[in-house]
Amino acid sequence: MKSSLPWVALAAALLTSGSTPAASGQAAARTWFEQGKAAFQAGDDAKAIADFDRAISADPAMVEAFAWRGDARNDLGDATGALADYDRAIQLDPEYEYAYVARCDTKRAIGNDAGAMRDCNRAIRLAPDDDYAFARRGTLKIEMGDAAGSVADFDRAIQLNANSVDAYAGRCKARVRLGSYAAAIADCRRALVLDADDEDALFSLALAEQQSGALTKAIADWNQLLLQHRDEPGGYYYRGLAYFAIGSDRLALQDLDRYVSLAPDDPDGYYHRALVRIKVGDPGDAVSDLREALRRYRIQGDAAGMSDAAGLLRKIGVSPSGGATPSR
Repeated sequence: MKSSLPWVALAAALLTSGSTPAASGQAAARTWFEQGKAAFQAGDDAKAIADFDRAISADPAMVEAFAWRGDARNDLGDATGALADYDRAIQLDPEYEYAYVARCDTKRAIGNDAGAMRDCNRAIRLAPDDDYAFARRGTLKIEMGDAAGSVADFDRAIQLNANSVDAYAGRCKARVRLGSYAAAIADCRRALVLDADDEDALFSLALAEQQSGALTKAIADWNQLLLQHRDEPGGYYYRGLAYFAIGSDRLALQDLDRYVSLAPDDPDGYYHRALVRIKVGDPGDAVSDLREALRRYRIQGDAAGMSDAAGLLRKIGVSPSGGATPSR
């Protein structure tokens, strides 16, 4: 009997205090979770994950901790780990809407468009007033080739939240795809009023200006984008094309060199750099670029690209299948 007294005392203390081991664990979990949130919001994903790990250890049923840890893992490029966390959050609470939105975005990023659409649809059914869910589904629709359908989702997101940067930037991108450049520019400018650093809005604004023929404005927009996001490959590619179109060939060549270094698998970079090199009197390097472009178009199964590269080789007197390189 003597050995049982401490347990009796503990039980009495717990009853008196109103606390239980489970409640104590949940309180500790909440503390770790809040620390993890703060670390995540400060950009320290590794610390955030460590804190969320401790929260989950203290309370294995803490849905939020799994979802937030999934976000931190996504930031670190661990899509597999993120999906596992979102899956667990949904197992614990099948109506936890945010986990479906986050899983939608993650599946989209890894190319599982059908699975992503199911998750976004589920999120919207659970929370039909969530502007973020509509904006993410709109982004998914653009990537699936349904730019027109995406506009309706972005419209709805803006109705729900007139300050949704994601929705204005997304609708801008969709309208660029649809060729509605004036409307696209208006949307992107609204997004940038709300968030001057939004990369998607900066990119789509520059592209809309360029494709509408406003090359000087486009170059200024690309300059702004690359000032803030120095390793954005598309910025160098499109600015290079704009420089080439206005006759600034050396600047075009510099940008396309940078693009090829950042995106070496894209045959378009080699093809357009070849065009510049031909114009500036460097046919030897142009041939090397065209052959590399042709090889990569062939790998991609891009018949139109293969035809363009082969045709340009023939135009400068070189056989696409080999032959002498023109003299400089």
